[in-house]
Amino acid sequence: MQLNPILRKRMPRPLMGGQADDSIMQNGHEEGLALDESYLPLVFKYEYYQQKEIEMAEYKETAANRLKELLGDHETATVGAHTINWRTVVSERLDIQRLQEERPETYRKYLGQSSYRRFTVN
Repeated sequence: MQLNPILRKRMPRPLMGGQADDSIMQNGHEEGLALDESYLPLVFKYEYYQQKEIEMAEYKETAANRLKELLGDHETATVGAHTINWRTVVSERLDIQRLQEERPETYRKYLGQSSYRRFTVN
C-alpha cells in the first residue's frame, strides 16, 4: 500500500531498534510537531479508553477484594471450572538505599543509566 506523499511526511518513522533509534531515545524527538486537527478523534478515543481503563480497574479491584475476603486464610478455592489462587510470595531484593549509604563507592560502581520515552496525552 502506497501512502500519499504528503501524509508520509507527517508520519514519524516507526522505531526499529539500532543506533539511530538509540540516539532518538537519548536526545528526544523533535519538539513542537503540530498534527492536523483531523487527528483529534484519535486523541479523544485515547482519552476515552484511558478513562474506561481506570473505571474497569476499579471494578476489577472490587471483585478481587471480595474474592480475597471469601478466601480468608485459604490459598486456593475453586468455583465452577475456575481456580482462584492467593498465595504468599517471598522475594529478595537489594536494599539500594542502604547500599548507597553504607558503601557509596560500590553503589556508584554498579550504577547504570537507562532511558525510555514516556507517552502521555494531556
